Amino acid sequence: MDFALPVIYSVEERDGSIVSIENKIPGKSLSKILPNLSRDDKQKALTNYIASVEALREITYPDLPYGEILTKEPITSSTWKGFLSAQVNKAVSEYDLRSKVPNLEKVVDDTHALISTLADPPKSLVHGDFFPENIMLDDKLNVTGIIDFSPMTVIGDPLMDIAGGILFMEFIDGYMPVDSEILHDIVLKKYGEGIGETIRLYRLYYSFYFSGAIDDLKMYRWCINALLNAGEGSRSKVL
Repeated sequence: MDFALPVIYSVEERDGSIVSIENKIPGKSLSKILPNLSRDDKQKALTNYIASVEALREITYPDLPYGEILTKEPITSSTWKGFLSAQVNKAVSEYDLRSKVPNLEKVVDDTHALISTLADPPKSLVHGDFFPENIMLDDKLNVTGIIDFSPMTVIGDPLMDIAGGILFMEFIDGYMPVDSEILHDIVLKKYGEGIGETIRLYRLYYSFYFSGAIDDLKMYRWCINALLNAGEGSRSKVL
């Protein structure tokens, strides 16, 4: 699959802000295109959306540890499960979750139990913030580029981006349930029923990761609701 990735030409400070000069990637973001598409065109666009994240798995860094690569003080580990557990523990220690999630200790224990079952994946490039706003498409609904690699970008499990591609769909303006239905079918056909447990794990992971985002009420509610549902012993569906 042929598409562009960001190329940073320079990074500088202007009026107290960090500004980067990058290549311009043609197209429009999927988040702007999706609400106006027919169901058939949504099928095509979302199929290409998932295919583009699958292409990233071909970029590997076998000599790097698992974990963050674009932060000042990266959290890393020799194992993928070690990295995920460290991120969950960091969120629990930094954010006020106990007042919102009565069974927090059980949710944390259950999340760590899920993480402990993971084998180490190939050390692939994981965008980390893979959702329609960061995917550029042309008029024929082909992917032209993936943008906005960020501190969320890590070396690790490529299925994390598959999960993010599904879960973060719920955050975009103009989101409709049919979008999730189409994605659900695409992912199930590619990965089988077992993908549901993987997405359940990453729903919990991202719920901890974003649980400090109190300035983004929609995202914050999404996190707390997911943690509350987990604490009640419910099992999330794939979506």
